[in-house]
Amino acid sequence: RARDAAGNTATSSSVRVTVDNQPPSGAVVINNGAVATNSRSVALGLSATDAQGPVAQMRFSNTGGSYSTPQAYATGAAWTVTAGSGKKTVYAQFRDAAGNWSAAATATIVLDTTAPTISRQTTTGITSSSATITWATNEPATSQVNYGLTTSYGQTATVTTLLTSHSVTLNGLTTRTTYNYRVRSKDAAGNEAVSGGNRLTTK
Repeated sequence: RARDAAGNTATSSSVRVTVDNQPPSGAVVINNGAVATNSRSVALGLSATDAQGPVAQMRFSNTGGSYSTPQAYATGAAWTVTAGSGKKTVYAQFRDAAGNWSAAATATIVLDTTAPTISRQTTTGITSSSATITWATNEPATSQVNYGLTTSYGQTATVTTLLTSHSVTLNGLTTRTTYNYRVRSKDAAGNEAVSGGNRLTTK
């Protein structure tokens, strides 16, 4: 309301104001929920909602203390985790139009840049048409054998389960024939170890 010196008053039309002191809520995942990665560059999947309207901005941190420059909210973003092997945590915060920042949402992933170590490689159970290749790795990894009549191999047998004790049976081999083969193991982060070439001869 306003009043002049002569006592005349005027009243404005009403104005609606929304009070928003409730911050957004949100979540973050790293590399679609993968447990490990061999690269510091990761992809963040983001989701956030706010009771009063759209989410405006987001920011990230590797420590939970020092955050990146706020940027427009999106459902995905590229991020770089800290150097050094081990468990990494990414913190994400979301801001609504009123300026409220959410509590930090977190996600973790293991940075692993070291390939498995292959050991105790042996060939057992050789018959006229099959043979079993066994080996061990120092961490859970896949099992794969490349084999063939030359060192170009050409055939592959694979077990995708992550194991430390590996056993792959080669079937359909030809009688009294020498085969070249090598074994390969890939860990959860995608690091792969490849053995040297070996030979076996069927009965």
